[in-house]
Amino acid sequence: MGYTREFLSSAANGAQVAISNTATPGNALHTAHATNKDEIWLWACNTTATPITLTIEFGSTNAADKIVVSVPALSGDYIVVAGKTLSNSRTVAAFAASAGINMSGHVNRIAP
Repeated sequence: MGYTREFLSSAANGAQVAISNTATPGNALHTAHATNKDEIWLWACNTTATPITLTIEFGSTNAADKIVVSVPALSGDYIVVAGKTLSNSRTVAAFAASAGINMSGHVNRIAP
């Protein structure tokens, strides 16, 4: 069993991803590995003075696969996904009720 820490596939060299979409489909954050398991960790940073509702589409845009959180105003790094696992080239995306959310994170890739 092997383990590596990886950048989110949509985050160039680990940089934050600005969330500009306000409805589904969200801005792409990561595409999981085709066969290995990706343990995904995500943080949101709200740069505005008001809370913002953030929706994470975890693996699909189906209602059952959405994670909805309120990101506090001027939050710094606020954890929104803590080690949920995804595989089979499924995608993780996000959209917010308004501008002002930046996302960061990493993947712990687990190979058999």
